[in-house]
Amino acid sequence: MKGEEVPSCATLEPMHEEVGARNPLGGHLGVGIAGLATTVALIVATRGPLYRIRTDFPGNRTGLLDDNWIQGISYLAYGLVVMATVAAWPRIMAEARRLTFGHLGFVIVLVLTSAWSINPWRSFEQSLILCTGVAAMMGAGATLSPVAFLTSVWAAMQTTLIWTIWARWNDWPNSLDNRGYLTGVFFNRNLLGAATAVAGLTSIALIWTWRRSRLVVIPAAGLLLAVLIGQRTDSVTPLVSVGLSVLAGAFAALWIRASAEQQRRLRFLPAGAAAAALGAFLFRDTVTSWFGRSPSMTGRTGVWFDIVDAWSRRPLQGFGFMAAWFDPGLRDALRARGRNLWEAHNGYLEVLVGGGLLAVVALVLLGVLVLTSLRRAVSERSIHAPWLVAAAMYVAVVNLGETNIGANRVPWLVLVAISVHAQLTIGPRHDR
Repeated sequence: MKGEEVPSCATLEPMHEEVGARNPLGGHLGVGIAGLATTVALIVATRGPLYRIRTDFPGNRTGLLDDNWIQGISYLAYGLVVMATVAAWPRIMAEARRLTFGHLGFVIVLVLTSAWSINPWRSFEQSLILCTGVAAMMGAGATLSPVAFLTSVWAAMQTTLIWTIWARWNDWPNSLDNRGYLTGVFFNRNLLGAATAVAGLTSIALIWTWRRSRLVVIPAAGLLLAVLIGQRTDSVTPLVSVGLSVLAGAFAALWIRASAEQQRRLRFLPAGAAAAALGAFLFRDTVTSWFGRSPSMTGRTGVWFDIVDAWSRRPLQGFGFMAAWFDPGLRDALRARGRNLWEAHNGYLEVLVGGGLLAVVALVLLGVLVLTSLRRAVSERSIHAPWLVAAAMYVAVVNLGETNIGANRVPWLVLVAISVHAQLTIGPRHDR
């Protein structure tokens, strides 16, 4: 791919036409099909619409997470993306080899945990779906331009929000929770809150992208819809994540436009942000009270101690990916707190208790590779850097309060794609 010329950062340009030519279906049609397949896969990954349809579909099931019908649809959705983007893989292996090994190596470790899992089938099926999703989003990241992928994410999230309005308008069961907060097609206000957060973040990015076009009214309307629905969920974690991601994206935008002297001054901003984050942690009682929340994050922190205690019994290998919730000791601890949880509400702890230190090491190595790709994008003054940095920050922060490293988790799939974008859209150098 030819080097990217950046005369200014005024607009975001699509990737070169040669990307479309690499698609097996050919040119713009092939890229369009890949974009549509990616949008459908991301709708599936939100879980809300898929779960909602399944609850009204006949047939016995042991639980939505383990439901064969849901898993089959997930494989089909990701498989279509893989087929639509398969021609991009030679380029991925040539220019993003280490990043590829990082992403696939991490999910392969999770697949391997099924060998010693306390619930082998649960670990195998969940990790394999994640592996398929990662492969799909790597292909999407290499086939679609950053703006095209951004548009696919936006369209997927807006679809779920419109579906939520329809559900509430028709008074569907469970479109409100027992406290009167909006859940729509998601059954859970936090899942809906996460969808509105991603919808809002992508709307902001598209508003900036299309700010000189009449098309700007479309993402502007999407942002308004995300705000109106989001405030009805009373979900704070995604809101905090969006705020921090916008700040990170703004910093990247300043950096790529700054002179060398200005960049030297800007270097102090991340240190200041880290100091502010430390202060917020030390005085979290006061900070959380601003949002009407307790410092325990609605009881999450107590559960996290139970998770760490369970992990200490199998520190190296863990209990198997997504299988720790079948451990009798952990279930007793949760019952003692009056909680009936089946996930950690923290992506990093989910990896720790499920895959042990082996998975954590693989995750850290992957994180280093993703950060390296983002650093290259920023240092090369890529016009796509602000969106890529903002998306990565969102994924990193939202995993502190919700489990978003797993099968059918939109934030993790977005991270996979944007890391490929960061690696492939900044110049001709190969990552070998």
